[in-house]
Amino acid sequence: MPNENDIWRIENVFPFVYLTKNSRSRYVIQELEDYERKEAVIKLMTELEKGRNSGENEEWFTLEEIRKEFNIAEHYLHQK
Repeated sequence: MPNENDIWRIENVFPFVYLTKNSRSRYVIQELEDYERKEAVIKLMTELEKGRNSGENEEWFTLEEIRKEFNIAEHYLHQK
């Protein structure tokens, strides 16, 4: 017999399924593609933050340095 302090419920809230215990969310079931997309966004944001911190703590690259490093023609840097 289940203990009343150990009541599990499954709530389907599209596009995720939340597993709750005593009316509190404990776990999430979601599509792998959604999970991987979120992980990629977290990784991207982490790398962008590292770059921003590097620029603030070390130094920023000039447009000319970027152009030379990546072999970008001058006219591509000024296009909108």
